[in-house]
Amino acid sequence: SSLTASSPTDTFRAFSGTSSAAPALAGAATVLISAIRQEGLKVNAATVVHALRLSGRRLKNEPFIFQGYGLPQVERALELYKMLVSGE
Repeated sequence: SSLTASSPTDTFRAFSGTSSAAPALAGAATVLISAIRQEGLKVNAATVVHALRLSGRRLKNEPFIFQGYGLPQVERALELYKMLVSGE
């Protein structure tokens, strides 16, 4: 829904929308891809996306429009990735 970000004036402010979600999710995807490689698995971009979506934990009292698939859970996404690539 929103992140807290530092501002140039040494203060903090709320930061929301796709401008905050995109870099946060890119970071989660990077960590997931690193974990997949450490497991010795081949990386499939579409499956990474599906695993991250399926791993999302819904935020209480936030409509879908504000949270999308929810807060990505990278450890869960890795479990789901392994299941997806094995055909489960």
